[in-house]
Amino acid sequence: MSGTRLIPTPYQVGVMMYDFTFGGINDDAFSGTIMTHLLASMQRVYGGFALAVAVGIPLGMLIGKVKVVRQMLDPTLSLLRPVPVTAGCRCR
Repeated sequence: MSGTRLIPTPYQVGVMMYDFTFGGINDDAFSGTIMTHLLASMQRVYGGFALAVAVGIPLGMLIGKVKVVRQMLDPTLSLLRPVPVTAGCRCR
């Protein structure tokens, strides 16, 4: 046995999270950068939500009010309805 492990111990995870949050242990490019990553993630989440609201609400109102638009878009929306929300996730 070589002594290497695929999964780190809880202590190793704790040390890395401490370094990721406060820095000073490994002194690498990721030390103390958790706020940068949290802000970038929040920007993606809230930016996507804002875009969905900006497009979805007016489009939904248009579909509800204008019969021609509803007839054009209803087949596509009905086709997408049974697809789970998580199936469209392009996680990196």
